[in-house]
Amino acid sequence: MNHYKQFASDGIIHWIDIFHDDSLLGRFNLGADEAMRRFHVIDQAGNVTRGAAAFLVLWQALPGYRYLAKLIALLHLSPILELGYEWFAKRRYRRTCRRRDGTCANVPDG
Repeated sequence: MNHYKQFASDGIIHWIDIFHDDSLLGRFNLGADEAMRRFHVIDQAGNVTRGAAAFLVLWQALPGYRYLAKLIALLHLSPILELGYEWFAKRRYRRTCRRRDGTCANVPDG
């Protein structure tokens, strides 16, 4: 996420690090563990988007990535992006969380 933050310096995006503040999760019916499993974007209307689709929403808001989001939509690459994201997300979750019961050890049990 730090990479994307440099493109959103004008404050159009409010970044939430659930390792330090998970207080908004309940407002959007998200548990901390679920938030760790997949990337989430919440738009101004309160709509929650998950996974690769969330990256497309984020990219549409970032000046350097708008064209990439448009290209992916134009070429109908979203399903392939979702498959790649799922592969990545599962591995990231296991590497980051490492708890035998299948939940994430690095976030509050909320």
